[in-house]
Amino acid sequence: VWGQEAAQAREVLVWGQDRCCLVSKKDQSKPKITSSVWPLLYSLTFPLSSRFSVTLEPMKRLILPVLFLLGVSLATSQRPEVSLEGATVYNYEIVKIYPHDPSAYTEGLEYEKGELFEGTGGTGSSDVRRVKLETGEVLQKVLIPADQFGEGVTEFGGKLYQLTWRTRIGYVYEAKTMKLERTFKYNTEGWGMTHDDKQLIYGDGTPNIFFMDPKSLKVTKSIFVTAPDGSPVNNLNELEYINGEIWANVWLTDLIARINPKTGKISSFVNLAKLPTGLLRPNGDAVANGIAYDATGRRLFVTGKLWSFLYEIKLKK
Repeated sequence: VWGQEAAQAREVLVWGQDRCCLVSKKDQSKPKITSSVWPLLYSLTFPLSSRFSVTLEPMKRLILPVLFLLGVSLATSQRPEVSLEGATVYNYEIVKIYPHDPSAYTEGLEYEKGELFEGTGGTGSSDVRRVKLETGEVLQKVLIPADQFGEGVTEFGGKLYQLTWRTRIGYVYEAKTMKLERTFKYNTEGWGMTHDDKQLIYGDGTPNIFFMDPKSLKVTKSIFVTAPDGSPVNNLNELEYINGEIWANVWLTDLIARINPKTGKISSFVNLAKLPTGLLRPNGDAVANGIAYDATGRRLFVTGKLWSFLYEIKLKK
């Protein structure tokens, strides 16, 4: 709990460099750590304005599974305001359900030439993986350095590309073997990634979407994404290029935005509300994120962070 809600909270979740603790506020002159979690899976820092400070001592009581079951969220951003005025909003019907690794913090999803690729996030646990669609089995995976948070992935021209969040380092693998070929740098955060027939396309969590030459790995142009009423749309996360449009999960919502790649204008949304996540308890981090398209079979796949299922869906109005 943070912000204005912290003043009324009985306990405050305090994040440190390598652990987080629940701190009781019953006696503010002598705050007491009631439980502790370490090592911390996600290296996050919050600005704290507390009038007291505590020394975090290691404790042997690990409660991370309990926190997840209780729905403690690691998300640090506010739910974005997305205007639906003037937009067509599509619903969905489920065609087929596939297993999905419930420990995968999905940041990128790609179906290319019969293969499913997935990029996962988490400091110390980020990877890019090859997955068997029918069973959810991880056939092959490559971990990135522990101090980096993995983000979007896309396969283009026999190469597999992967972004990282704030370290601004990208990776290029040989798609068949997943052998690392090179790294590259870019000047923004890295969020979702996809490609059209000529260029790589990526976002940085703002309304900006960038186009990048796949050989030089330099940005060639960008677009600014707006809703039909002209308002900017933030939190554009996982991307997929489908039939001449850029599709983007809007992070912390159930919406997929369908974006004109020339103008940045959103023509319509897909509402994924009520897709079962498979979680036993609510979890604020387990949001929809992951779009993949089988162009040959004309199949549309979606999933989410920490979801137990991956879905093939069809759109309906």
